[in-house]
Amino acid sequence: MAYTRDKKPTTPLKPIGVIRAADEPYIEEVADGYRRKPSPITEIKRVIGYLRQQANSQYLDSKAPLTRSQVPTRRVVDHQFTLAQWLKRWLQRYTDRTFDGYESICRQHIMPALGDIRLRELTAAQIRQFVDGIDRSQTTRSHILACLRKALEDALEEELIDTNPCRRVHAPLNYTSSWIRPLSSDELQVLLSATSIPFYPLIATAATTGLRQGECLALPWSNVDLERANLRVTQSLEKRRGVARVKQVKNRQNRRIDLFQFTVEVLTQHSEKAYKSADGLVFCREDSSFLDGDVVTRSFQRSLKALGLRQIRFHDLRHTHATQLLAAGVPIKVVQERLGHQSAKTTLDLYGHFVPGLQGKVIAELEGISGFYPQTADDATASGRIRTDDRRFTKPLLYL
Repeated sequence: MAYTRDKKPTTPLKPIGVIRAADEPYIEEVADGYRRKPSPITEIKRVIGYLRQQANSQYLDSKAPLTRSQVPTRRVVDHQFTLAQWLKRWLQRYTDRTFDGYESICRQHIMPALGDIRLRELTAAQIRQFVDGIDRSQTTRSHILACLRKALEDALEEELIDTNPCRRVHAPLNYTSSWIRPLSSDELQVLLSATSIPFYPLIATAATTGLRQGECLALPWSNVDLERANLRVTQSLEKRRGVARVKQVKNRQNRRIDLFQFTVEVLTQHSEKAYKSADGLVFCREDSSFLDGDVVTRSFQRSLKALGLRQIRFHDLRHTHATQLLAAGVPIKVVQERLGHQSAKTTLDLYGHFVPGLQGKVIAELEGISGFYPQTADDATASGRIRTDDRRFTKPLLYL
């Protein structure tokens, strides 16, 4: 490489070992005291290094903790609402049974303890102390906390508060396993064998299809196809303040369910003896009106006691159907479609822990698949696939 001889630099060169700043002009000292003009590639590398240094500096600055004055604040509407005032306004968004449940929780638990506190002054510590002081079951405490969290989340969306303090308060316990009590296979056999109990066709249908009680009570014959062994779920019965009315199914998940042959035979026999309803209901009273769900539940629990079975809710027949399907190895997507859940995650969260042997079954099935996993050395030797005549290798080769 040729060097260019020109005038010596007017500024003194830095001695060897001194680190220059990234933004200083590039000066390279050679052995004879002269300098050379840097190549374009060298200049490009210098610029890239300088830009990289600036980017790293900005990144580290961005990671520094912000002071309170630098934290962006959410715009909040100026108001003087107490929590009780907001809850009364918030409850007007809901109707039907959702309103009844939320209104009862707010009136009996939340308002007496926290109602006088201003909405913007409510803290996570106050909520945590309130939840810990509720002398009820952990299921009830979790329901109360969920109701309050939803109310404050809606207040956050309306910009009445700048943060939801309930986000920092966790439920007392994951109560899923305590309120789901499905029947075992033996208990289900005992129940379905008792054909003389009241409302037997309704109970058998719920236990073998996973329908909710309201979906069973609102099921019309027009949605049942016994020849093709399926039914369609398009509506549900709801009772509020003593008045029954038909509404859309939960989550608006209309679905078609294939029937077991057992269920087809039960419904066929029931169709010959059932009362004829003006609305074409499958299950109805003598006057063709809707059955009362509370009456059905009480009768069902009396039948369980008479049969020597443990007490469960009518809704646990739905849980029984789900756990039986999962225990039989039915794909989770099929179970989700039969139950009408919004996603398979909901089904797994509710019922996955009731079938602990599912993983073992999967492993056993995969082990039976030829070629699913590599063979061990002993298996390969037995099949004559080990190459041992090549002395370059200290260990035998395994051809897969």
